[in-house]
Amino acid sequence: MKCTQCGSTKFIERPFLTSAKELDEYEKFKGYNIFSHARKVDDTAQVLGYQLVIWGDADGGFRIIGNCNAYICEECGHIELFAKSFVEKVHEKQKIDEENAKRKLAVEAQLEKDYVELNEFVKQLKTQLGKLEKSSNDENITVKEQKEVLRKLEFAKRYLPICENLIASWNRDRLGSQKMWLNIKSKARNILI
Repeated sequence: MKCTQCGSTKFIERPFLTSAKELDEYEKFKGYNIFSHARKVDDTAQVLGYQLVIWGDADGGFRIIGNCNAYICEECGHIELFAKSFVEKVHEKQKIDEENAKRKLAVEAQLEKDYVELNEFVKQLKTQLGKLEKSSNDENITVKEQKEVLRKLEFAKRYLPICENLIASWNRDRLGSQKMWLNIKSKARNILI
């Protein structure tokens, strides 16, 4: 690497605020200064630094922490900053944001699919309810068939109002409604055709 100002190849490498920290010493100023009660900052922050002291009930310090490596030319003092770690952090955050967006889209698609399935299930229950009531009164079926019809009829009468309420409340609590729907759906597999 060459200095862009003087062409020298001799550099001192320092982290640029990446490891800046307060020391146990206090700054010393003559006379009154707002930073007279502020702690010193170690020399890694001396390239550039920012400090804010809060008075009153709060006590604290403030630093701008950089993500750069600083290369200081030994000949002219010109500083070159390279923020490779910052670029990596930005790319990592973008990757995480993209994965979260994909996950959110998948969840939204599944919610939409489950809502459509719930509506179809309610239509199916309404259709079967009439058939089951008619079959339950049929005297020409066996006892075993009648028990099966009554079991399905009881299920339909019990879960039809619940499913209709789920449809009505779907937009208020989609995840809770989806969870209840999936529970009902698993029970329905064992009972309905």
